[in-house]
Amino acid sequence: MQTWAKRGIQTAIVTGGLLMLGTGIASADENVSPDRAPSAIDSNRVTGNVIVPIDLKENVVATPLGTITTPEVHRSISTEGVTGALSGKTGAANPLVRGAQDKVSAVSTGSSLTGNRVDADVVVPIRACGNAVAVLRNASVEADCSYDDIVSGDAIETDGEGQSLSGNVVSIANATPTQITGNAVSVLATADAKTTASQSASAGSDITTSGKDSSLSGNIAAVQSAVPVQLTNNAATVGGRANSESTAENTALAPGSLTTTGEGSALGGNVLGAPLAPIAAVNGNAAAVAGKADTVAENTSTAEAGSTHTGGVNDIDTWLETSGKDGSLAGNVIQPQLAGPVSVDDNAVAGAGNGSATSSTTNFAKVGGFTSTTAEGGSLAGNLVDAPAALPVSGGGNAVGGLGNVRADHTNDVTAVAGSGTYTNGDRSVLGANSANAPVGGAVDLCGTGVAGGGNSSAVCENDVITEVGGYNGTTGNDSVGSGNIGQLPVAIPGEGFANSIGVAGNASGTAVEDKGVRVGGDTNTRDDNGTISSNVVSVPTGLGAQAFGLAGGAFSNPTATGDSNTTLTAGGEATATGKHGSVAGNIVQVPTSNPAQIFGDTVLLGGNGSSTVANSLDATSGGDSTSTGEGGSLAGNVITAPQTSSPQVYGHAINGLGNTESTVDNTLTNFSGGKVTTTGKEGSLSGNGVSAAPAIPSQVQGDAVTVGGNGKSTTTNDSTLVSGGDSTTDGTDAAVSGILANVPVNGQPSAHGNAVTALGKAATVADSTALTSAGGKATTTGDHALSGSVIEAPIESAVRAYDIPAEIAGQALTTVTDDNTQLTGEEASATNARGIELPGGVDHLLPATGVPALGGLTKLPKLPVAQDRSFKGQLPLVGDGLNLTQGGLPGLGTIGGLGGLTSLVPAGRSLPTAGFAQPRTGALPAVPGLAGILPSGASLTNLDLNPLQGLPALPTQSARSFSTPTAGITRIVGTLF
Repeated sequence: MQTWAKRGIQTAIVTGGLLMLGTGIASADENVSPDRAPSAIDSNRVTGNVIVPIDLKENVVATPLGTITTPEVHRSISTEGVTGALSGKTGAANPLVRGAQDKVSAVSTGSSLTGNRVDADVVVPIRACGNAVAVLRNASVEADCSYDDIVSGDAIETDGEGQSLSGNVVSIANATPTQITGNAVSVLATADAKTTASQSASAGSDITTSGKDSSLSGNIAAVQSAVPVQLTNNAATVGGRANSESTAENTALAPGSLTTTGEGSALGGNVLGAPLAPIAAVNGNAAAVAGKADTVAENTSTAEAGSTHTGGVNDIDTWLETSGKDGSLAGNVIQPQLAGPVSVDDNAVAGAGNGSATSSTTNFAKVGGFTSTTAEGGSLAGNLVDAPAALPVSGGGNAVGGLGNVRADHTNDVTAVAGSGTYTNGDRSVLGANSANAPVGGAVDLCGTGVAGGGNSSAVCENDVITEVGGYNGTTGNDSVGSGNIGQLPVAIPGEGFANSIGVAGNASGTAVEDKGVRVGGDTNTRDDNGTISSNVVSVPTGLGAQAFGLAGGAFSNPTATGDSNTTLTAGGEATATGKHGSVAGNIVQVPTSNPAQIFGDTVLLGGNGSSTVANSLDATSGGDSTSTGEGGSLAGNVITAPQTSSPQVYGHAINGLGNTESTVDNTLTNFSGGKVTTTGKEGSLSGNGVSAAPAIPSQVQGDAVTVGGNGKSTTTNDSTLVSGGDSTTDGTDAAVSGILANVPVNGQPSAHGNAVTALGKAATVADSTALTSAGGKATTTGDHALSGSVIEAPIESAVRAYDIPAEIAGQALTTVTDDNTQLTGEEASATNARGIELPGGVDHLLPATGVPALGGLTKLPKLPVAQDRSFKGQLPLVGDGLNLTQGGLPGLGTIGGLGGLTSLVPAGRSLPTAGFAQPRTGALPAVPGLAGILPSGASLTNLDLNPLQGLPALPTQSARSFSTPTAGITRIVGTLF
């Protein structure tokens, strides 16, 4: 980048400036000639700068011709002179610019076309330092590659109040610090690099303007981007040795809040804000071909765009603020936002060689903040379109080797935050303050995977990821028409593979510990009284995912996989709306779905020995409660919900042919979708009705062993809870066609687990599964009219389950299965829809200290152990003092030692029996030799006076219980096929 590059950049900016001049948006801020009258548009300005600092130092290149340290280069390409000319600061020496100014100045615009600003602050520092390149000769370098911070951009303040086509701002702020440090590359030689590197770049600042009482004024279009680029601390060799021991830190900032207003204006105060913070990094990797490559690296990248403060996930910053109050087509906002690193870090790859990467990576990316606008009293104003996305992508800590030895040990810490909450006020407006939101978040990772072909590969990864996207969405629509409505589509999508191992004629191991949290969207809340087609909510929270981890597989190899996964997924939240005294207002449609798919802890092998050991915890939530009111309204406060949950999981299988496999898995799953529905249609018409379809269908295939000519063992523990929907409550008192509830809870449990199948081998499974599935809840309403306050229910419950099945052909199949399965459908599920409640529905929750619980709601109690051999051998033990119970308990038995304490129960002259018990008659007490005369003659179990036991508390009673009649049956397959 020499003179030609500099001139090219200058020419581009000159051309762009002329085009903007032609549209009347920008010109000089002062006249060239002091004798010329001031131009009406001389307050329009083109400002900003493009800065490209280039620093090259302490790079070493070795060849057979010798070893050199490349010359240092410290240059900076800047376009300050060009933007100054466009602003008139240099006297507009360029005749093209001067001619354009002359033409524009001849136009009389009165009080229009003033205070417009075009600003471009671009900072792109390029730093290459501390790299070593060795070709047939050794090279080494040790360097400090730290640079001073570069900051460009001042706050932009302008004003278009009371004017036309004034106070508009177009701004581009970009910081792209590029870092190339600490790399070692060799060919048939040795290269060593030891460096410490750091740099920071910042571009842009706050933007403030106004379009109050104007026309086409006070609008903002701003792109704020922070893109740190790293190519650091890598080692690569062909037939030699490469080593890097380095650290690198890179920070990019494009800060600034956006503030304007379009109050009382037409087409004023609108904002397009686009903050971007994608990190790009290739760090700490080791690659060798017929050689040896090693890295020990520590890399950190930070990117923030649009946010006003630094360094906090939970910071609530007002990033964007405008207004369309009493305006027309004013105060509207569109804000696409993107955060998330794309990084390839700390991998080791070798072909017929050796490689190791021991490194850590920390990435932090944050964009945007809280957004506020209003349409109060306006028309087509204060509307908001929000599309934040955070999708960090990383591939790190993987080891891939062929005919060599490779090892990767990686720590990854990633935080990506995009956007925040939004609020807009649509009171007394027409088609105003509507909010459309489409937040998307997740994480794509490939971490801790070992792949071996004829060698040894070991991969270790610790992966911590936090993704936060969007937040609360609030509006109002009181006394409005077509205002305050909310549409929300939050999507949580993690997709990843970690702790996997694949081997072909080699040994591979993959180990990973992962903590991942993904939250997308939040609660929605809209308020409306006396509105028309206002304050309605449509929310479709979607939880998806594809996770594959702890898998071991291959052919004639020895793969091992060890994984510990903890994942939390949250999409959307509660939906609240009001339509009191409104028309087509306060209605809610909520369709939350949660279907995160997982495959983990499986071992599949042809020849060899393989094992997988996994602990998995998945906590997923989609949507939440729906609350509204249609009191005194027409077509108001109606709620339609369709929550759906499933658990597509395949895990804990041991499958082999001519090999030995073992899988051990501990799985915990909780998955909640939707929640309670609360509304009312009191004194309304076609209001306060609720329609709910709540399917909860787990689909787990787990803990099976399948072998052909080999040995396989599967040991699994499963604890899963799925809840879809909840209770529904409304009121149709003094109303017409209101307060009606229609519920269709669907509860199915297709699953297969704990089966063993073998031919010419041995297959064994040990499975302990506890599963609770809850669909729907209790429906409650009130009404005093034939078409109000009624409940329509159609519960559907079925299960097709195959478990505890041994199947063998000339082999041995063993199954040990414990299965505890509970299905709660409709009213049965009423007590399970609150998170944290683990007791089955119906268990009394307020138990007095002296009371005994009514156990009618218990669907299953564990069985008491039953001894197989009930006979006593030898003497009873001497246990010292006996049982001395208080009044009302068992009789005092004195001292049990030697049974002497029992004498009080035996009348004088009688003795304890010395012979065995005779077989009793039906309904009678057994005849006991030696006790003749003690019991009344002919005493039976029905008339025996057990006076000493009168003080015992009463046994719990089984309360009456009703069940909804399912429309489908239950099918279970248990037992032996062969």
